[in-house]
Amino acid sequence: MRKKWYKFLGSLMAVTIACSSVPLTVTAKEAEFDENIIVSTSVTGGKLRDLVSGHVGDAKAKVVEEYDSGMALVNVKGKGKLESVLSELQSAPAIEFAQKDYVVTCEEETRFMEPKDSFFVYQWGLHNFGQLIGDYGVKGEDVNVLPAWNITQGSEDVLVGVLDSGIDITHEDLQNSIFVNRKEIPGNGVDDDHNGYIDDITGWDFLHNDNTVYDDPNEDFHGTYVAGIIAADKNETGISGVAPNVKIMPLKFISTTDGSTSNAIKAIEYASKMGVDIMNCSWGGTEYNKALKKAMKKSKMLFVCSSGNEAACTDETPYYPTCFNINNIISVGAMDNQGTWARFGNYGEDVDVVAPGVNVIGTAPGNGYLFGSGTSFAAPYVTGVAALVKSVKPDSTYKVMKKAIVQNVVVEEQFKDKVNTSGRVDAYHTIQYVLDKYKIKASTR
Repeated sequence: MRKKWYKFLGSLMAVTIACSSVPLTVTAKEAEFDENIIVSTSVTGGKLRDLVSGHVGDAKAKVVEEYDSGMALVNVKGKGKLESVLSELQSAPAIEFAQKDYVVTCEEETRFMEPKDSFFVYQWGLHNFGQLIGDYGVKGEDVNVLPAWNITQGSEDVLVGVLDSGIDITHEDLQNSIFVNRKEIPGNGVDDDHNGYIDDITGWDFLHNDNTVYDDPNEDFHGTYVAGIIAADKNETGISGVAPNVKIMPLKFISTTDGSTSNAIKAIEYASKMGVDIMNCSWGGTEYNKALKKAMKKSKMLFVCSSGNEAACTDETPYYPTCFNINNIISVGAMDNQGTWARFGNYGEDVDVVAPGVNVIGTAPGNGYLFGSGTSFAAPYVTGVAALVKSVKPDSTYKVMKKAIVQNVVVEEQFKDKVNTSGRVDAYHTIQYVLDKYKIKASTR
């Protein structure tokens, strides 16, 4: 009798244990996802929709938009893990890669108010004579632009894209530097130049998908600041840009600090169609963003990229797009007015050159001027120098511009372990190199 009781008790325990575990697996709720991804593929249209739908399992997929560079934005909804859907898509022979629509971030280390009257004397990055800007500077630790200006201050035929937040195009120091699309008739609601964008008079807002490239002083601070360093008007008001006579195309895809890869791709493709020669990219992220890399590589533009503000070695912690292994990128680190490496700047073999990035003055929305620090503000100095090269040699390719800049840096001991050229950018020596190499006769401005 006792044996039968033990046998019954053992069976009861087995049943109890088994039953107690069943509800945990049956009632556990699977994670849900609803995200945009980017797919690189050789098929388009209906074939693309069929291909994607056939490789997402139980998830639902919708092609949102397709890009000229052979990629598409796809919305996927389902349960489980998005990574499983991405893996399944990448197994399809017609798909090169599938990734998240990564968010990139623009960064500035600090920013603070400048007194109401702002003058060229504060622009140590253009002319450092030892003035007190935070600390007393060291004479000559700048981009040496004054003698370059005797040769050129830029050409209005050179178009520079600012891929960033919006730009205050009515700013007193920027209004004459903003690109105007003469092929479009303002306000008629018609795509006069047949480029797919209606009334794109001064660029485009890819964030809100409209032609208003300036919306809010906080949201559009970063792009406005960057634009001023590149091309603020030399008009005896406020400050001067490195290349004051070139034109800026606002390409808004960032809201305050963050922007999506898909909007960046659309902006790059638009800029390529519109004739942008040089693109300033004062932002980035740590994800290896294949979609962004493909769009940049396919373009014939020169991309000038900030190295990032994490004080990290990019050999160990890559930062993109600065670390993409493509030829049409120049990566820029930051220095202060004493010629010292900026404490916050990322460094490494993928970083090419150094430029002013600590306590540099720029334009702020509402006819304002601010001091700021960050590699975001070092990159536009190099963008400006590239624009000067394009101005003296209009047929310059990205290869010509990049080679001229990196081969004519001023080598300094303190930068040897920071950037691959060991030097800071020098506008005059860069321009003179181009004139000599291509036997161009110099003409003043």
